Amino acid sequence: MSKIQQTISRAIGGTVSVASIRDPADGSVRFTVIYQSRALYWQTRHRFQEVEHAEAGALALGDFLGAEVRL
Repeated sequence: MSKIQQTISRAIGGTVSVASIRDPADGSVRFTVIYQSRALYWQTRHRFQEVEHAEAGALALGDFLGAEVRL
């Protein structure tokens, strides 16, 4: 990602966080990484079994996008 894209992400107030999702098939809890701004809502297709793995993904995505990370 370019410096311009990081600047834009900061300007529009992008945040990265972790959310829990219950799997309707078996009732287990999985975790996903979410990016949200005034213009966009996006979540990973991958579901993490451990919250620590999702948090690591959120930190990496936040650094990459230049977004605030809320854990």
